[in-house]
Formats: sequence, C-alpha cells, structure tokens
Amino acid sequence: MNSINISGKELFPIGLGSFGFGEEILKEKGITDQDQIESMKYALNKGINYAVGYMTYANGNAVKLLAQAIKEFPDTYLTFCAYPGKSQTVEDAIENFFEFLEIMGRKEVDTFMVSSTMEGRLGREGLIQLIEYIFEKRYAKTLGLNNFNLEQLNYFHSIFKDKIVLHEICHNFEIRVYEELGIIQRGKELGIQHIIYQGLRRNRTALRNWPILVELSQKYGATQNQIILNWLYDLGHLTLVKAGQINHIDENINSLSFSLSQEDIKLINDSAPLWDLPLLNWQNFDSERDDGLYVAKLSNVFDDLYPATSLN
Repeated sequence: MNSINISGKELFPIGLGSFGFGEEILKEKGITDQDQIESMKYALNKGINYAVGYMTYANGNAVKLLAQAIKEFPDTYLTFCAYPGKSQTVEDAIENFFEFLEIMGRKEVDTFMVSSTMEGRLGREGLIQLIEYIFEKRYAKTLGLNNFNLEQLNYFHSIFKDKIVLHEICHNFEIRVYEELGIIQRGKELGIQHIIYQGLRRNRTALRNWPILVELSQKYGATQNQIILNWLYDLGHLTLVKAGQINHIDENINSLSFSLSQEDIKLINDSAPLWDLPLLNWQNFDSERDDGLYVAKLSNVFDDLYPATSLN
C-alpha cells in the first residue's frame, strides 16, 4: 500500500470524515459523545491521519468531538471547509473559521477548503476576497476546493495555481458525474489530489447488490465496501469514511490489504450504472428542482430516482 502525498505530507489513503457525528439522534440510540470520540481516536491510532471539519455538521457539535479526538494526534492533516451555513458575508465566513480554530485549539489549518456554494453565497469576487485573506494572514498555506464544476476549477486555478492541492468530490460506483464531465481528469492534469466523500454511499451501494460487486466480493473474500474502497484507492483517491464503529474501521482499513487485478478494476470502471443525470446546480444547496439539483445531493437521491428494480 502506498501513501498519498499532499503538500509533502504522507497520508493514509483513507481519511476521517465527521458527517453524522454529534447528532442528537445518536444519544437517543445510546451512543454517547465519548463513544464517538473513542471511535475517532481508534481510527487515528490505526494510522488514519487526514481529517476534515465542517462547522455546519450537527450545528458544530461534530467539530467539537473531532477536536477532542484529534488533540492526541497533532500531526493529523487538518482541512477546514468553508460552507455557507449561516454565513451571509465574507466577514461571517471568517468569523465561522475563527470559531473552528478556537474549538480545534489551532492557529492554522493545513488546507482551507471552499465549497462551490460559497461562490453562490458570496459571489466570485467575495470568495476570492475570503481566500486571499486566509493566505494573507497565514491561516493556511494551501487551498482546497469542494464540488467545483469544470469552469470553476479552471478559473480558480488560473488565480491560485499550485496553492490548490485538493478537491473534495462525490465519486462512487453509481455516481461518476465528475468523471463524466472531465473534472477528475482535469484535476489530475493540474496535480490536484481528489478527496472522495460518500464513496460507499453510507452503505447504500452494498445494499443494492450490484452483480459485479457481489462477484468480486466472493472472488476476493472481501465485503462489497472493501471492493469499492480498494477500487477508489487504485484510482489514486483518498476516501473519507465515518469511523462510527470499531469493526467498520477495521473493515475499511483492511480494504487495502489486497490488490484488485487490473482486469477486475477495468470491469468496475466499465460497469457504471446507466441512468440519466438530472439537471445539476453547482452553487445553491437549496435550489429547486427546476433550477437543478445541487450536485452533492446526487448520492442521496439516487435510490429514489432509480429504484433497484429499474436497474438490476
């Protein structure tokens, strides 16, 4: 297994996602904050050393739990994502970032990442102003992008060039829009590392029992999720996973203990489900259907738009 290098740091190919942590429903299920902190610490102790924080997750509670877990692992590569949330202005976004730094007990982050929706909220000039402020004050040395379309990617690269080191996108067995639109290919040309969220679609892909994944699972003596993670790793991506349960953390890490053959990788590459993409919106999370579905929601609506009986 080869590590992934971002800005000179060697990173484990699986990263720590924080979506779903800190939610009140977990307490109702008997899962305490300390339980969640311990599961994250277990993942970090196993070698996972990339983490990303969103102040919008669970009203900031996810970040508070992440901070408790990560304080024992100061070398963890930390990315902050600027997401609109309640921020209406550049000043609001900066204040939101400061709150994140205070919670994390840090003076800077490894990468300051901006969502495509921030351009929708602040406008292009406002977003550039935000990024330039972060660099000017040295709160980060590198820039990350989140869900940028091809035009946005090219435009912001023309301004910030090699400071852009990563692009967080949704890419999985069913959802391959970033590949279909040439965004992944362009990112590779520019030397940008792709960070994958919803690579497993929160276990929903495995529940579909796609024939190729079932076949390869049996062939390699692995779970379908392990086949997917191994495939994403072979494509050169760093995949975020939620460290919710110890056995799932071990399952995810062990997905890198074997190698898919090039023939089988090609089978997965060639087995993308055929479906018609809905109209997409890249800057407004709350856009109405006539204005396009925000791209990050594709994984969430896939099963509703394309029931299993219509595809398998």
